[in-house]
Amino acid sequence: MKKTIFFLLFLFPAIFLYADNFTRGELVYFEGEISLQHNNDILLGDDIQIGDFVEEYDLISTGEDGYAEILVKSDVSARIVLKIEPNSNLYFKIDKKEGNRNFNLKLLSGNIFAKVDKLVGKGSVDITARSSVMGIRGTELYITSSTDGSLLVTCPEGKVSCRTAGSEVIAGEGNAAEILYGRPAKTISVSDDIAEKYRTEWAAERERVFRSMSFSIIKPSAIQYEELYSSFENMYKDIKKHRKIFNKYLKEGKTAVASEVVRDKITVSPAVISMRGVFFRFEQQFYRINELKRYYDENPVKGKIGKDYSVSDFMKDYGKNYSDVEKMLLNTRSAFKSFTFMEPFGPGQSTLMEDIFSGNPLAE
Repeated sequence: MKKTIFFLLFLFPAIFLYADNFTRGELVYFEGEISLQHNNDILLGDDIQIGDFVEEYDLISTGEDGYAEILVKSDVSARIVLKIEPNSNLYFKIDKKEGNRNFNLKLLSGNIFAKVDKLVGKGSVDITARSSVMGIRGTELYITSSTDGSLLVTCPEGKVSCRTAGSEVIAGEGNAAEILYGRPAKTISVSDDIAEKYRTEWAAERERVFRSMSFSIIKPSAIQYEELYSSFENMYKDIKKHRKIFNKYLKEGKTAVASEVVRDKITVSPAVISMRGVFFRFEQQFYRINELKRYYDENPVKGKIGKDYSVSDFMKDYGKNYSDVEKMLLNTRSAFKSFTFMEPFGPGQSTLMEDIFSGNPLAE
């Protein structure tokens, strides 16, 4: 491996310019409360303007009255339109698998409408929500999530593959995909003319179901959060240790010689690879608990999570630590974004370097 790297550096000793060629979105409309987590900063209020860019790993969040529309252009699909409803959190990233590029939208909570134009080449578009993956092939779809952890996918145009750990169904015109909490996915008949009404009634019914079993959902969610947080906090120490390296690749117009890029990538790769094993699961759980806490704040739930630890204790601790953990997640996403720029031949350009570093450690 060392001989291979030396040979590559001998061939490419020149200054490397960090090209602005990654997939990029644009905020084309918003109203109400929204926030944008860009690199290591959280932008709010007047810091956000229509026309702002939304890049890979930039988390956009909408509040109780928030709504946003993003137009994404990439080499996977020429045009992806995202309409983000209130109380939603999402971001996108590009995964490279076997030479193909996958646009992966991470819907951490909330509801969205997505319209995806025809895909380019062998690229793919996936939306990950809860523990499900929606595979898209040029289509329109709505994803509605509920507090009890269920999902409803309606598709007025085209088809969408909805996959869970043990099932796969197809949503299309006249058929919706329903993924109830703790159950395999299934299709249900929903005609397009009543789809909007059905989504509203479905969400209301799932809310009623959740109210009847809220403690039985909150308790295991809280236990899983605590377990994942312990691992995440431990892995974060190594990410934090390398923040100086990560941050320099986030500076616009950054230049570096190829040897510096390779040296930095070798230094940070163990931390990135280790964090990848827990980050995406913990991040999902963090925003899942936030969703449950909104319900808890209006409808306090009593019960014990542990011997001397109640739901009330857990929610207080979660709320007290929310800002600190949110910042840790932001810094980790920024580190992942920085890592994608560490290519001596330009971001996303070298399959040789992918082979040397065992593929793309950020792909899921």
